[in-house]
Amino acid sequence: MQGVLNIDIRHLKYFESVARNRNFTKASEELHISQPSLSSQIKVLEQELGFPLFERSTKVVNLTESGRLFYTLGNNVLREYNNIYNEIDNIRETGSGIINIGLIDSTKYWIPYVLNQFNNKYPNVSVNFKSMGTREMEKALENYEIHFGITSTSSSELKQLQFTPVIEEELILITSLNHPLKELEYIDFSKLIHENIVQYPNKGELQKVVLEAYHSVGCEPNGLYEVENLDAAYYLVKAGIAIAIVPETYFKYAYLNGIHFVRIKKPTVKRKIYIVSEEARYVPPSVKEFMTILVNYFSEV
Repeated sequence: MQGVLNIDIRHLKYFESVARNRNFTKASEELHISQPSLSSQIKVLEQELGFPLFERSTKVVNLTESGRLFYTLGNNVLREYNNIYNEIDNIRETGSGIINIGLIDSTKYWIPYVLNQFNNKYPNVSVNFKSMGTREMEKALENYEIHFGITSTSSSELKQLQFTPVIEEELILITSLNHPLKELEYIDFSKLIHENIVQYPNKGELQKVVLEAYHSVGCEPNGLYEVENLDAAYYLVKAGIAIAIVPETYFKYAYLNGIHFVRIKKPTVKRKIYIVSEEARYVPPSVKEFMTILVNYFSEV
């Protein structure tokens, strides 16, 4: 039974260069090592293999018959090594080549514009968007199901999470084109206390912000309808059934028609959007780049 060969990739590179150049001097210059060192390393390789690789009786370096056979084998190994090296480099850069991102409902209307910028730099990276609430994002981050999330809350019981601000946006009022408020450009929040306003699930961050605004003027919202997403609110408003408070980015990026929007004051209602991610988790450069583009996007538009 043959023993295990102790050959490293460096020996194969040295051998390949000498065989290709057919000259130790040229090979040493190409490899940036001294000629004596190169000759010594080739002898080490020959001793490990148990047969000579080069004819040393002539001025021109020629391969022995065994050397020619080993040259083919060595080149195959080097080619596979280079492929593996390139794949490892690609993994460092893009990970698996797939980015998983958790989204709250209202961000899905503008995220394609961020994606468009990202694609210019990483055209071969796939991006999966998953709609979920903030608590779902926390669990998904713990289970490595997403690389990061985009949310409207900045607090968590999980200390390992970090929240990076993306944008602070106004919440605006939308009405049908037939609603009496359609003539207004601004409205005091206190004027909304008797309006039939669309409500969102109490567990949602958007409803929390709206409730805080109502409480600041000493009342509770008066609404007959609760919806799970902004599109449902929009259609109720467009039909003239109710009014709704929505993020300004939703109004802008969803290209809504058949409605009127009114800015709210006293108080002006705002919310922030954050990237939520695991502080200590390694993420490949492609994911970092997506987050960087996301943070910078609203400062550029």
